[in-house]
Amino acid sequence: MMRPKKPLEAKVPTQNRHQGIIDIGSNSVRLMIAEIREDLTFQIVDQWKEVVRLGDEYDEDGAIPEYKIDKLISTLLLFKQLCSRYESCEIIAVATAALRKATNRALILSRILGATQLSVRVISGESEAYLDYLAVVSTMNVKDALLVDIGGGSLEMVLIQDRILKESISIPVGALTLASQYHVREALEVEEGLRLAADMGKLLGQIEWLQQAEGYPLIGVGGTIRTIAKMDKAQAKVPLASLHHYVLSREHVEKWHEKLRPLSLEEREKIQGLSKDRADIFMGAFTFITYVMERLDMPILTVSAKGVREGVLFDLLQGEGLMIDDPLSLSISNMMRRFRLQRDHAKRVHVLFNRLVEDMGALMELGGDWSQIMHTSAMLHDCGVVISPLERERHALYMLLHSDLYGLTPRELVLSAFIASADQKLKAGEAWSEYEALFLPGDKEGVRTLSLLLRLAISFNRGAASDVELVACDIEEQEVVFHVRASTPPLLEVSEAYAVRTAFRKRFKRDLVIVANVTQSR
Repeated sequence: MMRPKKPLEAKVPTQNRHQGIIDIGSNSVRLMIAEIREDLTFQIVDQWKEVVRLGDEYDEDGAIPEYKIDKLISTLLLFKQLCSRYESCEIIAVATAALRKATNRALILSRILGATQLSVRVISGESEAYLDYLAVVSTMNVKDALLVDIGGGSLEMVLIQDRILKESISIPVGALTLASQYHVREALEVEEGLRLAADMGKLLGQIEWLQQAEGYPLIGVGGTIRTIAKMDKAQAKVPLASLHHYVLSREHVEKWHEKLRPLSLEEREKIQGLSKDRADIFMGAFTFITYVMERLDMPILTVSAKGVREGVLFDLLQGEGLMIDDPLSLSISNMMRRFRLQRDHAKRVHVLFNRLVEDMGALMELGGDWSQIMHTSAMLHDCGVVISPLERERHALYMLLHSDLYGLTPRELVLSAFIASADQKLKAGEAWSEYEALFLPGDKEGVRTLSLLLRLAISFNRGAASDVELVACDIEEQEVVFHVRASTPPLLEVSEAYAVRTAFRKRFKRDLVIVANVTQSR
């Protein structure tokens, strides 16, 4: 199978600039504006969405009606005005299924160019699938998965194995087309749901490679997927800043579907998290998602809030030399450069933190993999200094809770934030309780233990000139002895480390002892 490696033209970076990216979809038209610096660090600084529904009405010749074209042009003029408020802002505009299908596509593109001076590129279904894939692997720690983007007028499916795009397909079926072909705008009758599932089964049965995804997680892109997560988040009352990497079990997805299925449109519109703009077209696409998960025995649905627009951005940045091997490391590096945090200091803290956790393993019980959480909290523990150097811990909590760090689940992000804040007593108890629905048994104790050891690691690297090295750790019956080495007497570091003696004793039932060896040559 041939697939596009460079769907969009790359440019050579020159200076700090802004990049506007417009995605003209079948249901919505969306704008994203990214600030891109010379070193290719970037930040999403603005976004806008207008519901135009280009794909829900064609005339008998397959043309999009005039009034829809006018509404699209008005939206693009609005987006262009917003982009003009940002310095050096160029615009890339792509269109997907609605314009792919329209018989008057050439006329529409010509009218857009004349009215807005925007040259819109209508991308193929294959390119759309590739951009979805690029957005997901650049922002999620995924290995094997089936990626599904169910938009208003098309369905893209991508088989990901070992982070590589193995197969992809684009099918002209979406939320709008399903809503026009099946009775899903009001309560979904059992028979109609079965008819929809049977038709989708025939369609999917023609995809020879699809069965390879059996047992994989399903990664979902698009408004239908985000809506499922919004409803679940609203019910759990979790104040997440982003839906990216939100995870629902298949059982949970099926419960939501069963809850919504018998509801009328009026009743559905009252569900928190389900917008009125989507309530009438939602159930057909939702039924498809539940059918795919059941057919392929998929254990979880992971939400990707990143799609075509982010794919365009990453394609552009990769063309300029950005390497994305590890999404988390990329976003940590991105954040550190933006806020000018001390990278060498953070790296030393990370090394010391890992060593402390390893040496103290006999006294700790951490369930699961905490490596990415530890990496994040150690590298970004100082981010609160941007707001106030004297209250950096408190501000680190807030900043990390509201950051868009790629590669972390919501749970991992929240745990990283609490560890970085080094809040031994979890004084931010109200904040902790708000996220309780995300946590696993033992998470609170894990945070208490790791935040204490992170604070020790930070103490051992107090100041830019600090060169304290942890040489050995002896765990004895009444005390834990850390042997450290430094080129000058580490009075500052040891003094600060001893500030946690009481908390250390309470947590590990042993006294903290530090033995320093001063050597002139290292």
